Amino acid sequence: MILPLSDGHHLAYRGQAVVGLEIMNVFIDANSGGLLQQFSEFVSEVGKGTGTYGDLKKVSAKAVSGAFVTDDVLRPTDITTYDMKGNLARLLAILNVQTGVAATDIASDTDNDWTDSTVVDAHVYAGWYYDYLVKRLGPQRHGQPRPAHGRVHPSRAYRGYRSAPPAVIGQYYLNAFACAACGPGGRGAVVFGEGAPRGTYYPTIDVKPFAASLDVVAHELTHTVTANSARLNGFQFSEAAR
Repeated sequence: MILPLSDGHHLAYRGQAVVGLEIMNVFIDANSGGLLQQFSEFVSEVGKGTGTYGDLKKVSAKAVSGAFVTDDVLRPTDITTYDMKGNLARLLAILNVQTGVAATDIASDTDNDWTDSTVVDAHVYAGWYYDYLVKRLGPQRHGQPRPAHGRVHPSRAYRGYRSAPPAVIGQYYLNAFACAACGPGGRGAVVFGEGAPRGTYYPTIDVKPFAASLDVVAHELTHTVTANSARLNGFQFSEAAR
């Protein structure tokens, strides 16, 4: 078959392969043997959700066993948003590759009408960022697309914030960071801090979850892009709240 791509047409073979828990449709260049494109055979659903600032967003989710999870299969790359549910110990074990992520770590919703605003913002903004890169640079600008694995709710700001050690507050509440070598297979991960309750610093000011800002989400994901394209693997980048 002839597969049209942004850099021209390619003679390709099409087949299916089992990857993890999914069945993937794959397109292989008939001349080079390289992977041209892939997409999941599983059906994706477009739900809706409300962001931190009350804005309504479309949420690309996947239907799994009667529920919906933030695993975007509408785009060629893997965009998955994990909800760590305030379990900092588990997050640290995953980042340090002491344990792998599980299907239960992916944010989920029963009816595809998402009410966790932090999950909504992180997942939707990651998809928007990928769309921007494709439109500006092209899908093959830096080889095959890298996965975007966001992690939210590393610690619950409204559950034990006062008792958390200063180092935890500075890194996992009032910060967002990217680690190019963290996560499954060393493929990179970004973590968005929970923010802080109103009155922590000033009587009428609160710190919103860091995923609530498109700028922050795009900034952290850009760290993973530059780390891989410039071979900066192993470096960690973080931006604490100013």
